[in-house]
Parts: sequence; C-alpha cells; structure tokens
Amino acid sequence: SEWSKKYYNYRFEDLLNHIIDWIDGNRTSLMGGDESSYYREMNSTYIPPNQPLKTVEELHMIKGMEDDIYEVLAPSITVL
Repeated sequence: SEWSKKYYNYRFEDLLNHIIDWIDGNRTSLMGGDESSYYREMNSTYIPPNQPLKTVEELHMIKGMEDDIYEVLAPSITVL
C-alpha cells in the first residue's frame, strides 16, 4: 500500500521514545539531551509536559508524529 511504502524506513522506535519523553517524569530525552530542545528550536509553544496525555489530540504535538500516523492511531486509542 501507499502508506506502507511511505513509512517503510520510518523509525517508529524514535517516535515511541518521543512519546515516552513527552509523558515521563524527567527532562532527559531517551534520544539524548534535553527533551524540550527540539520544540524550542522549532519555536513551538508546546514542550513535553512530563505528565500523561490529557487528550488524544495532544499526541499530534509530539516530535515525529506525522499526520498519516496520527490518523491511524487516533481512532484506536484513549488517554484513559
């Protein structure tokens, strides 16, 4: 499929690390360095809050969360 071709070499492990960094209780990224540095470099108003997601939509703010991936995940998950 088109989707599988597009994401064949995508590093989903990196995305999972960014999700963990978003919700874990520390400021150190699993990828190395400070969790918020990427978001500051992108001039984002969002930085990892280091707490559980409050909404599913919040997932879309996480580094590496492509629109296509979010569209697949969002209908199947909950923050509870």
